[in-house]
Amino acid sequence: MNEYHKEELKRLLSDSLRERPDSYVIKELFRQFPTPTELMDVSEQQLITIKGIGMGKARQILALLKLAKALTAPSFDQYTIRSPKDVYDLLEPDFRYQTKEHLHAYS
Repeated sequence: MNEYHKEELKRLLSDSLRERPDSYVIKELFRQFPTPTELMDVSEQQLITIKGIGMGKARQILALLKLAKALTAPSFDQYTIRSPKDVYDLLEPDFRYQTKEHLHAYS
């Protein structure tokens, strides 16, 4: 992730959590989970180990991450698949932040 996107993500997250972008919570969140993949794969238990993040804030962060996933997912209207790229474009949002191999079968 380039520096601009990282700073933008920090700003959006800090605005949503009502924290300063340079606060301990935001700095520690990005220190422990420096990539989008790691951040998207975070668990509630991992979040509450950070000083200043309780159950409420952890759930708020997880809700923001779920919203981000939902907003980037394509609508499943009617797709015509003509190439492997079409399959990739359809499924990529679901697999973008996976950290291990998954098998999915669609019919």
